[in-house]
Amino acid sequence: MTVHIHGNPYLITEGDTVRLPFLMQGVEPGDVIRLNRAINLGSRDYALKAPAASPKMKSPTTATVSIVDPTTGTLATHSRVMPTSGLAATEGTVHAPHFVPHLAKGKFSYVDDRMFVCRAVVTGVESEPMRIKEKTKRRQRHVKKVKSKHRYTIIKIKELRVKSVEEIESGEVD
Repeated sequence: MTVHIHGNPYLITEGDTVRLPFLMQGVEPGDVIRLNRAINLGSRDYALKAPAASPKMKSPTTATVSIVDPTTGTLATHSRVMPTSGLAATEGTVHAPHFVPHLAKGKFSYVDDRMFVCRAVVTGVESEPMRIKEKTKRRQRHVKKVKSKHRYTIIKIKELRVKSVEEIESGEVD
């Protein structure tokens, strides 16, 4: 099974220990986490993959229409109007809504989380040895020592199973 944790893919099986490259906030050792962002389930021979990501959305303002001012009738005074979505829509075109702050939200599509159960237990927090990096500026005698000690969250996959058809149809929530 391949799951995404904070946008990073991890290939996991039941019983694996995963060292996440960051300190997960708000968890303590012993907490149970449900992982619900899976890209594919199964093995190399038989796998259930997530559907394809949604197509790229196109803005309906790809063209403008020039309108001549009827009062003067000259080409010098004209306005450029954006077409409405009904005029610009063609067959099979998906239009993006306006003011979307981040269009890359639909970059990944995931398997429906009702089809599987994946639970992990936080086993602890690890920290690397203290790193000391010396930073200098040109033509300066002063040496600045930057210290860093990163912490990592360790999780262990406790439960990983694909639900049967009867479990999915019954609608039980795990």
